[in-house]
Amino acid sequence: MRVFSLLVGLSLLLASTAALALPTKTQVVVIGNNFGDPHEIGLRFAQDDANAVGEVLRRLGGVPSSQITTLLDADADAVRAALLRANDSLRGAQHAALVVYYSGHADADALHLGGTRLRFEELKALVKASPAPVRILMVDGCRSGGLSRVKGVKAAPTFAMNLEDEPTAEGMAVITSSTADESSQESDHLGGSFFSHHLVNGLRGAADRDADGTVTLAEAYAYAYDGTIRSSGQTMTLQHPTYAWDMKGRGGLVMTRVVSATARSGRLVLDTTALHLVTAAPGGQVVAEVQPLRPRTTLSLAPGRYRVQERRDRVYLDYQVTLTPSQVVDLATLPARTLEYDRLVRKGGGVQRAIHGLNVMGGARGEIIGGEGTTSHLLVGYGVDTEYLSAGLRLRGSTLAVSAD
Repeated sequence: MRVFSLLVGLSLLLASTAALALPTKTQVVVIGNNFGDPHEIGLRFAQDDANAVGEVLRRLGGVPSSQITTLLDADADAVRAALLRANDSLRGAQHAALVVYYSGHADADALHLGGTRLRFEELKALVKASPAPVRILMVDGCRSGGLSRVKGVKAAPTFAMNLEDEPTAEGMAVITSSTADESSQESDHLGGSFFSHHLVNGLRGAADRDADGTVTLAEAYAYAYDGTIRSSGQTMTLQHPTYAWDMKGRGGLVMTRVVSATARSGRLVLDTTALHLVTAAPGGQVVAEVQPLRPRTTLSLAPGRYRVQERRDRVYLDYQVTLTPSQVVDLATLPARTLEYDRLVRKGGGVQRAIHGLNVMGGARGEIIGGEGTTSHLLVGYGVDTEYLSAGLRLRGSTLAVSAD
């Protein structure tokens, strides 16, 4: 797992009374840059995050490939030029949307783009100046919460938003992967950043809270928020996505349609709300780690062979799944192997019935936060695992704050 950068933006159009999909005239610009300033450690998955967001909007959002611009390891000049071209193409369009997403290095002031920088103020100005009635900016990166201060709107609170508070008709929304003083993170296990991984899985259908076969902007954000908190809770630093909007009207903006996915997609029905781990078979690469909001959640995936683990309290169910184009596979109808979790066995003895331990992690971060200079971090955890239950306590703190979870 490595500290990850800024999460970029989306823009979408909506009617004031009914949920609508992205308009036909939608321009999407996705940016992924693994390289920041010369002194910054290279990221592994920023490009993959950008490709995944562009692909899910093409496959399930109905945006043609010709209207999606993908910039990988591009510098600031290339990003400016792409945004200006997207804005020019939307001039005169009555129903249009601009969606901008960024994954890469950043600080509190700018995106770090391979030795060049694009200041947040300029990025916001370019998106805000778009002639599209709806503009959405999503940024996955450190300190990106400062971007969520849209004119006329206070910074988004660091807790789950009301699902009714969605942009409609026209305006601008900004979603970020962290608050203004937090680091965003990427995970070797997930093969992407925490926030972007959960955002994409939400758009694939995991965020469809009301089971209507569509995922709205608010549903996607709420799902990504919960998943990011859950994943970052296992690390040194908690990460809180933020959301801010300056929109007229009310209603639901549909980002993706899971039920009416294109013929290239297969659909997997998850029967329970247990954590499901979906990996590619063969290979084992993580495709999705999904905590369904309700039973019978439908997840849209590319055709292929998958291994699915349904993680229950004392055992996990192991499925082998093959998805073909437009096929619907119900996990409940498939045979599964029931496997027990590994248990610790003592050398020369029997099974350990209870395991307990103390974990301590510490570190320091060199960035200057609000003039405070280097910030030290400490995480202390104690856990007990028995045959019937697991319990634990974690205390985390820094020179600036202390919290418990």
